[in-house]
Amino acid sequence: ILDVLKQGYMMKKGHKRKNWTERWFVLKPNIISYYVSEDLKDKKGDILLDENCCVESLPDKDGKKCLFLIKCFDKTFEISASDKKKKQEWIQAIHSTIHLLKLGSPPPHKEARQRRKELRKKLLAEQEELERQMKE
Repeated sequence: ILDVLKQGYMMKKGHKRKNWTERWFVLKPNIISYYVSEDLKDKKGDILLDENCCVESLPDKDGKKCLFLIKCFDKTFEISASDKKKKQEWIQAIHSTIHLLKLGSPPPHKEARQRRKELRKKLLAEQEELERQMKE
């Protein structure tokens, strides 16, 4: 749950049957998963993100609005958000995620976990040092 950066309903264009279907999308640090609904019971697919993926805005077409593309190594996904604000939020979130992958930096929650681990180690060392001094 900590890994979830953004989630919400959007329409996805099918790869085989070029129809549009509403899906619940979940963005995590290196993957976007999409499901039939927000209960996450029926996963329909994953979009594996890496530093070579890109996201770009598309003009409205065929009666579909708020379109954008997620281009990855082997596949391109055409997505329609519910409104312009959501479209921008998703593009920005996906772009930021890809940018972090390019930098090779750990996601923010992993950084925080690492800091806590180092702090615990430091506190433990200080405690052991105090105990050692008290024995002398």
